[in-house]
Amino acid sequence: MTSSTELPKTAARILEAFHLAVERLPELGPRRRLLLGCSPGGDSMTLLDLAARFAPQQRWALAVVHLNHRQRPESGTEARLVLTRAVHY
Repeated sequence: MTSSTELPKTAARILEAFHLAVERLPELGPRRRLLLGCSPGGDSMTLLDLAARFAPQQRWALAVVHLNHRQRPESGTEARLVLTRAVHY
């Protein structure tokens, strides 16, 4: 289990790693159009949050896509969660 003191350190490391990726990858350069494929999972939601944080300073045009296969009863709820998060940003 992660302690409350470890979580901020982990978040800071993730933020720094994303920042380094933005600096190093030409695909993430300024004034790019980014299309993020998102699920309601933690990794996708974290990527969405990071991209949204960096979008203003990088002047990214950010769009989000979620594919609802309708294979499980909770699929509709998950699709709405992704939509709600994407619209939030």
